[in-house]
Amino acid sequence: MEGDAAVSHLAFLPARGATRRAATLIACGPGGYIHFWNIYKGGKIMSSFAATSEGTSLIAVNSSNTVLATGDSSGHVKLYNISEYCSEGTERSPPPVLSHWRAHTSVITCFEFVSGVASSELLLTGSDDCSARLWTGKGHYVGTLGQTTRWDIDDPESYAHPRVPRDVLSVSPEPIEIPE
Repeated sequence: MEGDAAVSHLAFLPARGATRRAATLIACGPGGYIHFWNIYKGGKIMSSFAATSEGTSLIAVNSSNTVLATGDSSGHVKLYNISEYCSEGTERSPPPVLSHWRAHTSVITCFEFVSGVASSELLLTGSDDCSARLWTGKGHYVGTLGQTTRWDIDDPESYAHPRVPRDVLSVSPEPIEIPE
């Protein structure tokens, strides 16, 4: 992705809208970097970091603007704690990582936080590997849409965690880390 100047995704942080010192916009790209911007100070950049060496392909932010999800071209997801990140000025380091896991065997093409349907927030991911999967906000695998074994969204005991998707196990060159 080196030399790629495209901005692939934007996420506005409405919970920070009234705070003029804080970053209020997150951009994915160019070059796969994550950029935090303050739109009140003439588009001032507040932070920039590479979420992965593979290049970040997409971002999403939860409804409370406290968690940033990034997805990359090799199917990895990272969740960051952004509750206080760039809230009072610029930052030199990336925000703290809450969780990291391989969700798919190919590029993640879409994801979205889902609130209000379970006791905790969920993350729905889709990929070029032709699968859509559901995860808890901690990265625990709930299941793949269309699988034969059914889960009950209100019953965490029915989730597939601590297992991981079979296709991810078969292609991962590195050991699989199961989020705690």
